[in-house]
Amino acid sequence: MPARILAVAEMYQSMKEPRAWRPALTPDEATRQLRGEVAAHRLDARAVDAVLLAAGQPRSTTRSRRAWPAGLTDREVEVLNAITRGLANKQIARDLHVSPATVHTHVLNLYGKIGVNTRAGATLYASDVVYDFLADLGTHMTWAGKQQTSDFRLLSLEAPAGSASAGTTFTSTGSIPMSSRRWEDRSKVTAAERPNTFEFVTTATARGSQRSMEATYRHRYEIAATPGGSKVSYSMTQLAISNPLMRLGLPVVKTLTWRLGIPMMAGRGFRNLLAIAEQSATGGRLPREQANRA
Repeated sequence: MPARILAVAEMYQSMKEPRAWRPALTPDEATRQLRGEVAAHRLDARAVDAVLLAAGQPRSTTRSRRAWPAGLTDREVEVLNAITRGLANKQIARDLHVSPATVHTHVLNLYGKIGVNTRAGATLYASDVVYDFLADLGTHMTWAGKQQTSDFRLLSLEAPAGSASAGTTFTSTGSIPMSSRRWEDRSKVTAAERPNTFEFVTTATARGSQRSMEATYRHRYEIAATPGGSKVSYSMTQLAISNPLMRLGLPVVKTLTWRLGIPMMAGRGFRNLLAIAEQSATGGRLPREQANRA
């Protein structure tokens, strides 16, 4: 999906620029052409919606129904969210305007679907479980590598064994969406405060035949205990960049990359991390790829 969004963004930008055989299209004209490509099944509707929404154009009136993990229904997700906030069945029933018996049925159904049998298992996992996965750099090859899509994933990782501390350094390589280049990363842990904060700064290089792109990013994870388990937040901040890839020089592409592309691609890895931490916290068996050790 990220690659499709970037492709549509480049197409939209190109439509609004004049060409020798046609004048520049207005935003409305470009929108109609992209919708026509969707109708002809040549473009992905979700990618077009994402681009046009970021460009200030109205979203398509045709919406696809969201698919939740584990086959959960919308109502079961609402009940699960309420459980993670520590609400009792009677409170959930009042909020959703249904009977406590109906809530009880939803609870039993979602327990079966996600493979737990207690409220503790259905809530978010303990803060230290998430932190321990972050600090064990070898696990990154699972949730940010093996479980990611091929166009945005870790390909290799060299890191010391054990729990990383402030000052720990590691190296990695990764794929770049819509490019044959590869990231070559050098990272240093800048904060490691169990169980609340884990942060590292990465200097990434994408080598080209004539020039190389180099960028510095800060990755920060903050974990806070809550009545229902824990709240985990992730931020990725670009600290510096030089010689960006050509398409990142286009205003629309640059905006979409940071508004949609990066949150979508990095967000997938973040959700993978939370999923395997929850699996571990509830007694499930954790799949794990070992990193190459330095």
